[in-house]
Amino acid sequence: MKGIMAFLFIKTQPKNRQVPVEDEISRMKGVLHLYEVLGEYDMCVHVHAGTREELSNLLYNISTVEGVKEITTIIISKRIK
Repeated sequence: MKGIMAFLFIKTQPKNRQVPVEDEISRMKGVLHLYEVLGEYDMCVHVHAGTREELSNLLYNISTVEGVKEITTIIISKRIK
């Protein structure tokens, strides 16, 4: 798959907003997988974008979802397996 792939680690606030946040993010173009996780973050989102501009737009769209408190982005540089 060409383009940019990344993992987004998301914190939500308040915690009772997590399910609506998950529902909204899961419907966005470019979202491949969405996982609920335990630990510092509430969810991990695996995304794909064709360009850096598309990734930037997706990050903006996610950041404006009510209940999203923080996003940490990890861009995948190489798939090993």
